[in-house]
Amino acid sequence: MGMHFNFIFINVLVWATMCSSHDPYNALGLKNIATLEEIRLAYRQLAREWHPDKSQAPDAAEKFFKIKSAYELLSDTERRRIYDLYGVTDKDSQYLQKKYDYSEYNRYSTDQYDEISLGNQFPIGHDIGLFHKLSVTANYFEKTILPNSAKKVYIILFYNDWCFRCIKIIEPFKKLIDILEPLGINFATINAVHEPSTFRKTGADEVPKLIVIIKKNFFIFRDNDLTLTKVVEFIRKKLPFNILQRIESKNINVFLSGWIDNKVRALIFEPRRQIRLRYLLTAFEFYDRVTFGFIDISNGREKELVSRFKISRNMDCLFIFNEDSLTYVTSLCMPDIPTQTLRSVVSSNQFLALPRLSSQEILDKICPTEWSRPRKRLCVILITKNSENNELERNTLRNIALKREYNNERVRYAYMFKERQENFIKAISKGFKESHFPHIVVLWRRDDKHVKYEWIFGISRGNHSAPAGFENSTNHEVSRTVRRLLKSSENFNYEAIVQKLLNEHSEGIISKWLSRMIYLIDYLSDQVEDEHLLAAMSLMGTIGLMLAVGYLLMYFVRMEEDSLRAQGFILSYQATSKGPRSSWAPIKIPAGSSVVDEASKDADNRDSGCTPFTRAVAKASGNMRIVA
Repeated sequence: MGMHFNFIFINVLVWATMCSSHDPYNALGLKNIATLEEIRLAYRQLAREWHPDKSQAPDAAEKFFKIKSAYELLSDTERRRIYDLYGVTDKDSQYLQKKYDYSEYNRYSTDQYDEISLGNQFPIGHDIGLFHKLSVTANYFEKTILPNSAKKVYIILFYNDWCFRCIKIIEPFKKLIDILEPLGINFATINAVHEPSTFRKTGADEVPKLIVIIKKNFFIFRDNDLTLTKVVEFIRKKLPFNILQRIESKNINVFLSGWIDNKVRALIFEPRRQIRLRYLLTAFEFYDRVTFGFIDISNGREKELVSRFKISRNMDCLFIFNEDSLTYVTSLCMPDIPTQTLRSVVSSNQFLALPRLSSQEILDKICPTEWSRPRKRLCVILITKNSENNELERNTLRNIALKREYNNERVRYAYMFKERQENFIKAISKGFKESHFPHIVVLWRRDDKHVKYEWIFGISRGNHSAPAGFENSTNHEVSRTVRRLLKSSENFNYEAIVQKLLNEHSEGIISKWLSRMIYLIDYLSDQVEDEHLLAAMSLMGTIGLMLAVGYLLMYFVRMEEDSLRAQGFILSYQATSKGPRSSWAPIKIPAGSSVVDEASKDADNRDSGCTPFTRAVAKASGNMRIVA
């Protein structure tokens, strides 16, 4: 028994080791949400570094082979999808074998009635393989599509193999893919029979059903006419309204100087009133790093801006700014900017010269992990307080970063608020000296948890009246330390295990509540049909009418009470604070009144409680007591 258990344990260990060693994402130092551009960039960098003709490392050939194999797998869309679903890396796997083509299963038929069609001449023999090719599992939906929908728009089509209506929309769906996928919209299909839990989770009630997923929210496309125009308009309405701002001459300076929110500014000039969908999708993808502004130059009102940026009125233009609001970092003008070109330009310039490390995602992009010792990627970080008193230090390091003495692939500059990232700063506090100011540390991230670091000392702050001297002193010490640490033979003074950075951009309780309320209203507006809306309005109207009638009745009763009280027939009681029970003030009623006779009959029972008559009067007149 023990030998059998050891055998199983060894097999499991070997299998786990093989899986981890053949992970193409780890081989390229990427995460499973990496884009094709990021995969290509990582491959080019690692290939130059580990090519056997350039690297002297003994295992360079082996590592280069792994890097090349990983790139071949991840750059193939179909092989990558199969790996994400099943973990299969073998290109000869059964999952990648060409499936038998059933689309011509009646090719030998001579019966004229075999080619049955269902409306609009969509034959049953139409190739439904498109749905099979794009089909994903519930696991892939939960682990990949939903997380990625935070920055990507997904269109999901629910179908099943015996759905005649699904056959009718194959061609319209294929047309959507051909036109919208190059713009950055992702498509997938899910078999509703095989994945019923996902089908119910999205709120779908029948097949075929088209679902648009944005930021983990599900929007059901209920129009029976699956046309490109209607789908595009539907997506436009569901994208967050705050991902793009309308810019004019009167607010452009405020817009460009708003980088204090830790976001780059991007200006889009278009000779049309409605912004293109590709720009909206790009703004949505980079909304946490880049703030987009849209300028309509079709109406001729923005002549000043057209002259300022020297653009042509028949072209689309993109300008990206960092901290310097007077000079753009890069620009691009074309009659039709391709989506891949647009995303590449924005991705390459999505960070300020001195960005703030406010989340783990930003840290991973600014200071990526580097497992190869011959090539170091250093990160120079200023630890500062969120105070205007520390603005001099931030501006100083920002000016040093703008000079770009080193390539961004080797050295990046950033700053961090001390009071917001206390756990991270505490982990690298060894060697920290509070008396030495400013607090600048050079980091080298070995992996997600392990970092090597060294604090920079010897900077003379001087006084605020001579910021140039302080900048020169800081630049000298930073350059000297970075130049030394970039050498492969140099070691860092300290090493630490760090936790992930706190996400300073996470929504608070009120923001989450408001977001959910907005989504709920939007969801209900999509779900409720016209007849349901009329029924709901009728019910609300009935309830409102009942409340209004009740209010009127109470109003008339109070008017009657006030009339009786004015004539002396009813007087309010006065409660006293003495005694265990409230005492009642006597009410005088004219002699000979029938009320006196009725009240006299109940005088003997007054101490034991209210009689039916007095209870009725008290209830009608609002807690009053009648006495003779």
